[in-house]
Amino acid sequence: MPLVRYYKRAVLLPSVILISGNILYMIYDLSIGPGKDYKSEWLTADSIDVYVMGMIILHCGILALLCSPIFLTRYPKIQESPAFLFLCWFLLPMIYLGYLLFQVFKAFYSHIDVQGACLFILPLTLPFIFSLIITFFKFLNNEERRS
Repeated sequence: MPLVRYYKRAVLLPSVILISGNILYMIYDLSIGPGKDYKSEWLTADSIDVYVMGMIILHCGILALLCSPIFLTRYPKIQESPAFLFLCWFLLPMIYLGYLLFQVFKAFYSHIDVQGACLFILPLTLPFIFSLIITFFKFLNNEERRS
């Protein structure tokens, strides 16, 4: 399987799922959900949803850039070393995702209200982590068959 397909499955598929899921939640929230009666002088439910959608799109864009070293696995010197393969696949995105998860755990251990952070950060990190792991193992199995 070409590397572009692995990249699409590792990055673009979770991005599409997250963005479309958030759009569906925004529609629910503003029509029949708890956000329909939200009143505020400064930020209304509509404006908060626009900021959240922007943050989610920015998050997906950052991960799309950080996962681009997947394309380096095409080179023979990197294919020879399992450590280089692992680092190309995971190093940059896992630093970013690990930092986000660290912020959740830091808030949890500081006894700060983490329900909002968990509900926002975990759905944004876990799909990417799982998709990177699954595509890496599929890539390794595909590479072993070619050898």
